[in-house]
Amino acid sequence: MYNSNICFNCFCEKPFSDRPCPKCGYNHNPNNLPKNCLVPGTMLKNKRYVIGNPIGIGGFGITYKCLDLQIGGVCAIKEYLPANISGRRTGECNVFVQDGYLERFNKMMRSFANEANLLKTLRHKNVITSYDSFFENSTAYYVMEYCDGIDLRRYTNNFSRRLDKDEGMNILRQVMDGLEYVHARGILHRDIAPDNIYITSNRTVKILDFGSARSEMDQLYRELSVIIKVGYAPIEQYGGKGKQGHFTDIYALGATFYHLFTGRMPLESTQRVSEDKLVPLSQLRPDLPDNLKFCLERCMVVSKTGRVQDIGEMRRILDHAEPYSSRPPYPPNPPYPPYPPQPISRSDRGDVRYPDRVRPASPHASSGGRAPLSSRVLANLIDSAIFGTVYLCILIPVFVWGGWLAGLLVLMLYPIFSFLINSLFEVLMNRTLGMLMLGLIVMNKKGGFADPGMLFLRNALKMLGVFILLSWDGNDLLEDRITNTAVYINK
Repeated sequence: MYNSNICFNCFCEKPFSDRPCPKCGYNHNPNNLPKNCLVPGTMLKNKRYVIGNPIGIGGFGITYKCLDLQIGGVCAIKEYLPANISGRRTGECNVFVQDGYLERFNKMMRSFANEANLLKTLRHKNVITSYDSFFENSTAYYVMEYCDGIDLRRYTNNFSRRLDKDEGMNILRQVMDGLEYVHARGILHRDIAPDNIYITSNRTVKILDFGSARSEMDQLYRELSVIIKVGYAPIEQYGGKGKQGHFTDIYALGATFYHLFTGRMPLESTQRVSEDKLVPLSQLRPDLPDNLKFCLERCMVVSKTGRVQDIGEMRRILDHAEPYSSRPPYPPNPPYPPYPPQPISRSDRGDVRYPDRVRPASPHASSGGRAPLSSRVLANLIDSAIFGTVYLCILIPVFVWGGWLAGLLVLMLYPIFSFLINSLFEVLMNRTLGMLMLGLIVMNKKGGFADPGMLFLRNALKMLGVFILLSWDGNDLLEDRITNTAVYINK
């Protein structure tokens, strides 16, 4: 427990611990602490972070304002704590899980940690920045910048004030910039809403609360969880099995700004399927530019095929009748985030003078980096041993019952057998059995899943049996350079 006389809201020294802070007026009362929250003053991660006032409590976790003693700056920490299956006893730090839910809790916690690693690769002025993640108190945490501002719900006084044209376009374009950056890295936000868009004290717009973020490509391998926010969720998010994409966030973005411009909550997408009674923007806000009204209505089309598909298409619609010179200017932004980021590895480094220009690595690269050549050789040897053993079990009966000629013919087919099996494993799992045992994974160099055709070509080149090293930095082999793929450590 941190014993200094500090305010757990602004983290300034105050003369008396039992009186309100003379600077911000906050008066800590332990009797009014919300359920399941850590007590302010609790230390985390080897006494580096001091827990302060809880600033957000949701169904999946709690967000605290914190002081980083190592850096000396204020940050925010999000704690994984699903309220429906877990909790915390009064005066304790450790989280308990209700009977029968431990496996589900652990599975969701691993997903939370993976998302934290993914978010640490994002560096954009309009996206919340995440710096650190760790496990403690039988749960998981990640550290992000603290936004001194308010969300769009409070900014519009709970929608009682409608945004005017210039103000709304300024905010919309900043959200589009951030969302376009996120989508380019294969991530869906899946919870765009006024509550998750902040305006900071220097008028910068920030997209936050990526607790529902998932890699787009994960849809090929597992069913996405259902996260519904009534009024903003498109039809494909209901049921959990509909294909989702950039157009999923586009619908939520259109619905958000429909609400902000009109002050009227959009009809739920499920209510618009049989008969669409959504009142057009042209009736509610005739003063808005035609291209803006048309763009937002196209974003909110119920059918995902008839909807605006990505941010680029939104820009083309908005810019069609609006010359560049008439756009409201963006507010000035500081050249650095308010809270120093973690060191960036050599392979992930862009222009470190400008955090916005850091080249993001794939989630797998960020968690473990490029796999060393020795691990890749060992993975190939393991594959050869496994497939050789399996093939030998097939070959011996063929020699015994089919004769020498049949045995030699089957033996000659071994390279093709190995090539097909390895390629199949890489297409389905992005790794061979040897890579799986060593915790390695094949990705393309932009951080997404590799094209199946490139994976077959990789294995065709590996059949040569020769390791041709083209670049020591990153352990590039011939197959990596030709197919534009790489092997990463998958932590």
